Amino acid sequence: MIVQQLLELAANYSGISDGSTLYDFINQAAQELWNSEDFPGTLQEESFKPYDSGEAFVSLPYYVQAIRGVRPCIGMTTDVMHKVTAVMDDQYVYSPWRWRQVKRSPLIRNLGEASQLTIKRRLPAATEEVIVTLGGPSDVAESAEETVLFTADASEKQTVNAYEDLTHICKDVITTCDLEFYDSEGNLVAVLPNNFLEVFNTIIQITATCSQRTACCNNCVLVLFKPYLPPLLRETDHIPEFMEQSLYFKFKEWLDLHSADKLERAGIMAVKSTALHERAALIAERGQQRPLNVRRSPFISYAGYRL
Repeated sequence: MIVQQLLELAANYSGISDGSTLYDFINQAAQELWNSEDFPGTLQEESFKPYDSGEAFVSLPYYVQAIRGVRPCIGMTTDVMHKVTAVMDDQYVYSPWRWRQVKRSPLIRNLGEASQLTIKRRLPAATEEVIVTLGGPSDVAESAEETVLFTADASEKQTVNAYEDLTHICKDVITTCDLEFYDSEGNLVAVLPNNFLEVFNTIIQITATCSQRTACCNNCVLVLFKPYLPPLLRETDHIPEFMEQSLYFKFKEWLDLHSADKLERAGIMAVKSTALHERAALIAERGQQRPLNVRRSPFISYAGYRL
């Protein structure tokens, strides 16, 4: 199902003709369903190269919502992010690694020194006006902030402040292309996707379970994660197949919750939405064999990924 079909059903049910209001309700309902559980097929597996191999720091991009497991890339090396074709989540149960979340940051890598940032459109021919706001500690202030205006004829801009770090980056409109941020040495340090107004990357550190020490991450690390559900913005956007029926009733629930005389009906809609969601999950998992979730003994040590 595409968003256009759901919009027609939603408009007929609610009597709301304002598209922006309908999109708000639909996105709120979709996010609730997406976050309610790890629906079969929603987890992704991707390999990343640590930006600091000595301390095993890994920057996970904005679309990583929650980490479900980490493991070594045995026999693999990578210089770029590499997405694999299938998820084998049972292998993470026996991984000799675990992780800790260090922070959330709009940067994909640390700024080596105070630097003015150059902001570029990924598509130089794009002509929409965009207001970009960014801030963080600079070389002269603990908390600096500025606003950069991209006019229709501008393909890149430079910040006034020289930043040592960034605490936030945001823009005021959805754009046709991504915005990229470069430091004074030409390194790509941040990306603001076209369909998000603000994003944060997750910085994690990998440790070895058996020794409690920092893991050796010279090559890459495989991460099993739940991605963010991108906002539904256009009529042609695709609604995940498992959410098609349950999302319509979840939308009804959100709508009824805003009317004091329809709270009882909202409860009924919530029950129906949950039932449809769980039934879709049952159908997706029927016939699949899953291994027993038996944890590895903490007394076993690893050397070169071998017992």
